[in-house]
Amino acid sequence: MKCSHNLTIPSEPALKDLSLDEKLEKIQKYLPKGITEKILEQRDRIEG
Repeated sequence: MKCSHNLTIPSEPALKDLSLDEKLEKIQKYLPKGITEKILEQRDRIEG
């Protein structure tokens, strides 16, 4: 009960929500080019 650790202050910064463009930019190097293009063609269906 008295560990002297402040539980109200997060120990790690919260991750920010990334936009679809930011997410694609991060994973694009791991995907074949054709897959990336298909994702971009259907972005209005998968966004959100």
